[in-house]
Amino acid sequence: MGCYLLVLVAASFAASPLLAQTGGLGVWVFDAADRSPLIGARVSLANTQHLVAPTTLLTDDQGRARFPVLRSGQGYEVLVSMPGFGAQRSTDHRVRSS
Repeated sequence: MGCYLLVLVAASFAASPLLAQTGGLGVWVFDAADRSPLIGARVSLANTQHLVAPTTLLTDDQGRARFPVLRSGQGYEVLVSMPGFGAQRSTDHRVRSS
């Protein structure tokens, strides 16, 4: 029996006029079996339109990885992996500016 990740991706937008062309993405990673947060999962972010350089973060003690300042646009892709679990890819996310 395999182990699976449950991944939630949420977009946010900038409220400040100085950051009007930026937004962000938050990723929450949980064990699909018991919904407990997974600490230290690798969360990789890329963009098909090359709006950002590929970046990888590790989830914190609440299973979160935050990419707070991203250029607005679409084509954001998230890949989440952790030893002992199947990897999850989530594609075509959009970051909107305010």
